[in-house]
Amino acid sequence: MKQVYTFIKIFTALTLFNFDLSIYPNLCPNFAGKTSNMEPTKKQRGGKREGSGRKPVGISTTAMSLKLDNDLYEVLRSHGLNKNRYINDAVRASLKNDGLLK
Repeated sequence: MKQVYTFIKIFTALTLFNFDLSIYPNLCPNFAGKTSNMEPTKKQRGGKREGSGRKPVGISTTAMSLKLDNDLYEVLRSHGLNKNRYINDAVRASLKNDGLLK
């Protein structure tokens, strides 16, 4: 039994290190000409992949909280306007009018 256990340990070690068993056909006739199909594992996990993630579109934006008077909000909501675009356009026009934006 001890010899079988030793043989299994040696055989396992040889196959784990991709040792070519074909050069020893008498060692184990069932596996003559076969090598292990195990590939080495990566040393690190995860990380950023090339080209992954969401691609930027158009003008970059910054999130911001804003409080509107109820009457202004109701007008924007009732007409189904794009609130972000409407507020951006209004701020841009105001800044241009004041000479703060070219």
